[in-house]
Amino acid sequence: MIKEIRYIQDYDSLNRDFKVEIKDLKELRDWEFSKDLTLNHISKSFFSFKALSNKKNNFLISQNEIGMLAIFSKYSTDNFDEQYYLLQKKFEPGNDPISQLSPAIQMTYSNLKGKHGGRINNLNFINNLSLKANFSTLQLEQSDSFLHKKNLNYFGLLESNVLPDFFKCIDLFWLSSREIIDFAMEGNILHADTRSILFFVFFRELIKQKFIEIGNNDLNKLFSKFSLFAFKNQSPWIFKKMKDICVYRNGKIYLDDKKEYFDKRYILGVSVKSNAREISIWDQPLLSIESKSIYLFISKKGGEYYLLVSIGLAPGLFTEFEILPSFVENYSEFKNFDYSKLMGKTKELHTSWQTEEGGRFYKRRNLNKIIYCEEMNSFKNEPNLFWIKLNEFYKFSFNTNFVSMELRSISFLFFALLLKK
Repeated sequence: MIKEIRYIQDYDSLNRDFKVEIKDLKELRDWEFSKDLTLNHISKSFFSFKALSNKKNNFLISQNEIGMLAIFSKYSTDNFDEQYYLLQKKFEPGNDPISQLSPAIQMTYSNLKGKHGGRINNLNFINNLSLKANFSTLQLEQSDSFLHKKNLNYFGLLESNVLPDFFKCIDLFWLSSREIIDFAMEGNILHADTRSILFFVFFRELIKQKFIEIGNNDLNKLFSKFSLFAFKNQSPWIFKKMKDICVYRNGKIYLDDKKEYFDKRYILGVSVKSNAREISIWDQPLLSIESKSIYLFISKKGGEYYLLVSIGLAPGLFTEFEILPSFVENYSEFKNFDYSKLMGKTKELHTSWQTEEGGRFYKRRNLNKIIYCEEMNSFKNEPNLFWIKLNEFYKFSFNTNFVSMELRSISFLFFALLLKK
């Protein structure tokens, strides 16, 4: 069976149904709930939750496998305005809104191998992707919520307008570069994994369109600066038992029982019925976490763009580091942030709410702000903040996997903003 690919405007003609109900964690189908508050899928695959202490108690999603995220281009062309990208309209139980434009392939290794009860896929198709790859790279997921999780980010050419059996249950659509930019600016439409892959695609296009010289920047100095900061500021961590830092209440698992933490981070169960996915009925846990305020400050000096980035030491990284946007803070604690006192004269370039991954998070959305600074403050009292040239950032992004999901996402919005003009 082969399948023709539609355009996004044809979506309304499809009859899709997707219902999500909250369910007690103890009653989840195919999940084992133990008295020590651990949750595991009966297949011993997919994901679970691990408790640890790193300055404070926390629990993270543990998924000991690499997922695959792939977007395809339609044409081998140098004209950005003529390019189309293959995405899927995907429903997930934690999405808000319920469907998002996701990568054409967005699968855990467990799903590829049929552990969810679906078909076992022939991985020869995956092997053949390397022949048409524009890039393929392992990248970090959200380290405030995942335990050292990485996914494969792939972008390549699809030479035919028909697809093999591998895609038969997926609603796929071609979207133009301009459609993607419009959706990015609107917010709450493009999946976080879509933004992650297109960060690399749009970064390359921006470098080409703006005639930005990459040069022979030595990454050793930059990497040394970041790694030495991580070494000096590391803190010990230990694994704990879930029951020692969590409480089960009203069918959910909450972090701690103290007022300052209660309801801000918890695990809930959902039951799903759908005709939009390969499996029509399933249950699963999801992580609810408070929204973040994500700020990216940019500036210009000598005709060159600079980004203000920060070094992060999130619990999911163990002793490694990642490069984050300028500020990433809990929304409730940061919503009245007066950045003018810190940054001087500024101009707000973009503000939008962007959805996160609805297959693991419950209705998680983050506020993204991109702000232009007329002057580049030195931040002598903020040792974790650094100004980085755009061309240095380019080399660092394509040659390492230390750029966080949050920075890839908001930087993609910045690139889309520049390419829109």
